Amino acid sequence: FSCNTFFPDYDNADTDTVIPMKQPETSFLNSYTGVYGALTDRNISEATARKFGVKVIKDNNGQVKQHIYPFHNGSEIVATKTRYVDNKNFACNGTFQGTGLFGEQLYRNKGGKYLTICEGEVDALSAYELMGSKWASVSIKNGCQSALRDVKANYDYINKFDKVVLCFDNDEHGKKAAIKVAQIFEPNKCKIVKLKAKDANEYLRAGHSQDFMKRWWEAQTFTPAGIVNLKDFDGLYNDEQQ
Repeated sequence: FSCNTFFPDYDNADTDTVIPMKQPETSFLNSYTGVYGALTDRNISEATARKFGVKVIKDNNGQVKQHIYPFHNGSEIVATKTRYVDNKNFACNGTFQGTGLFGEQLYRNKGGKYLTICEGEVDALSAYELMGSKWASVSIKNGCQSALRDVKANYDYINKFDKVVLCFDNDEHGKKAAIKVAQIFEPNKCKIVKLKAKDANEYLRAGHSQDFMKRWWEAQTFTPAGIVNLKDFDGLYNDEQQ
């Protein structure tokens, strides 16, 4: 199967009876192509890309032009999302029905002390590197607009972790989505990271892992009383770094 051929009569097969098998052009497997390599445009190492199964497609000059993110149903890859570097567009292939969060397969059935949930694949990869590869990091599947749906669909998996750390984008949509997600869980289960930069990847590209980890550890615990709300996130990131 791995060489895309089959033998009509396996026991008596010879080289003349080999019939080539071709995937249909519409097959999502054709989209899971490329090679393992660093996501140089996002400062993400090849080791992290390999860990999450992310591949890249490069141009003739060796520049990364596409990221290929795999999505699993159980242990099987059933869909991919392609990010085009030049225009930041996305293309999806396969079926996302039944797929878990991006990166979920790495920690399936394990649970653990902390699970960090990000708003996008690149940020999940970035948070994983910023945390020194120590804690589990995943992403919702389609930005903050899918946060509530994705988390509800994967509630049992997420709830196996002792603490859920929500690290969504530092904008109004991301902040609101984080609060809505936190409300699903029991009190004191979720913590919300108050970012100064736009997202985790911006910290990674700037080389500010210490600042990110400080904010990650100081993330405020969400309670029904509303201790964490939008006003807690005042202040915009500027070019002046500390």
